[in-house]
Amino acid sequence: MIYRMTRISILVGIVLYLRLFAEEVGVLNRIGERVLDVSVEAVSKIKNGRVQFYELLSNKPTVLVPVYYRCPSLCGPLIKEVLLYSQKSKFKAGQDYNLIFFSFDPEEDSELAAQKRDSFLVELDRDLDDVLFLVSSKDEIERFFSHLGFLYIKQGDEFAHPPAVYVLRKDGTVTHIFKTMLLDTGQLDLALVEASEGKLGGFIDKVKLVCYGFDVEKGRYNLLAFRVLQIGGTLTLLFLGGIYYLLLRKR
Repeated sequence: MIYRMTRISILVGIVLYLRLFAEEVGVLNRIGERVLDVSVEAVSKIKNGRVQFYELLSNKPTVLVPVYYRCPSLCGPLIKEVLLYSQKSKFKAGQDYNLIFFSFDPEEDSELAAQKRDSFLVELDRDLDDVLFLVSSKDEIERFFSHLGFLYIKQGDEFAHPPAVYVLRKDGTVTHIFKTMLLDTGQLDLALVEASEGKLGGFIDKVKLVCYGFDVEKGRYNLLAFRVLQIGGTLTLLFLGGIYYLLLRKR
């Protein structure tokens, strides 16, 4: 109950916060476009040091979260929400998909990224070997996030920015954007199934993708009524056809 109330309070805070900067911050629709392959510094148990962003995709879908590690408001709860998702999901970060947090503050370095990772390791009491925390230079950051359509502005020592969680295909193409901090495990799981191009998920997931479509504006999957009617009609015809066949055999 306390956790639910905290999430609701965060959501209300986000709405009020973003209204202050409605014309200057936001998330543009870049679905169908590939992210830029910029130089980054990675912090994780698996990979450390300077690499190209595409090297981190490792032939798997990716959950990408823009943050900055010194953020006093949105980023801490967002990072925690995504890490909690990774614990609840039926898919495993590092094995089935990549989980990447990328700082858009050029003044942050790999030491700070490591400190942030370690703080969540203690708070959540879980191994974060499968999670990547990135930093980069000012030019690379501006190129990457401008192309991604993630708009933010600096306000003194802080940044005004929206919450956003991106899902990428293995080639870096943006497939889904969740513009919220209150993640739904089933929704993000389904996005990973779709982004994996059939490599993740089972039969039920494939059926869901037939019946549900991703609403780009709302940033969530919605039931497609016409698809349900199509499937229902097909099953009805098959059922009636089966009965007719049995009646013919009895004759």
